[in-house]
Amino acid sequence: MSYREQHREDQQRRHGRVVCQDIDCTLGEILDISASGMRVRCGSKPPPLGFEFTTNVDGLDGEITFSGVVVWTRRCGFLRFEAGIEFRNLTEAMRKTLATLARAGAQNESFRNVA
Repeated sequence: MSYREQHREDQQRRHGRVVCQDIDCTLGEILDISASGMRVRCGSKPPPLGFEFTTNVDGLDGEITFSGVVVWTRRCGFLRFEAGIEFRNLTEAMRKTLATLARAGAQNESFRNVA
């Protein structure tokens, strides 16, 4: 398999992603986040494709409420799942808060889940 084939998923991304630590949302632990979505490790079987949800996350600049839709899921081991979430209806203020969240998560600053 060529290098290009191995890294095809990275080439399809619209925005760069930032790896996060200790940041949770309604579905589970946020593994990485970008301007258009996030990857979540689910504590149980993930919701079906197309599932829409709203969650609150408390960051350094205050609480952010955002909505998203599940666009992909995959099994990652015994009782381990991940889900890809695409953000929906983000305002400019929400985008700025998400950028701050991603920067702080990459620097391992603290956040807590509010919902």
